[in-house]
Amino acid sequence: MKLEAIIARITDLRKKNNAIILAHNYQLPEVQDISDLLGDSLDLSMKAKKTNADNII
Repeated sequence: MKLEAIIARITDLRKKNNAIILAHNYQLPEVQDISDLLGDSLDLSMKAKKTNADNII
C-alpha cells in the first residue's frame, strides 16, 4: 500500500471514530506528520485531557 493511501485510511478512520493521534517528539517524522498533537509525554497528557475525542491514540 502506498503512503498516500495509508494516510488517507488513517484520516478516514480518525474521523469515523472521533479519534486523535498523539505523537511524541521522538517519533519518526512520518508519524508526527499525521498526528493531531505533538509534544513530550507530560505535554501530550495535558493536551489529551482537554480533548473531546472518544479515542486517543
